[in-house]
Amino acid sequence: MMIEINFKDFYEYRYREDGFYELYVIKNAFEEILYVGISNQNIWNRWFGWNGHITGDANYMIGESTVGKKIVGPKYLRKN
Repeated sequence: MMIEINFKDFYEYRYREDGFYELYVIKNAFEEILYVGISNQNIWNRWFGWNGHITGDANYMIGESTVGKKIVGPKYLRKN
């Protein structure tokens, strides 16, 4: 099964996982591929959990990896 969601719904965990997805693609608003991942763990935890690509909270996000920095921006992303 394949799902397509936006970043906000992904961050807020507004989707259902029927198991663990092994292959996933992260695209920007222009449909450009930023990241292709393979994971045997929960993808939300892989991105926002301990040692994830993006840390912080809904108001202040910090990109920890190269792709996390690309998504969040050079310093941070405020969602206010």
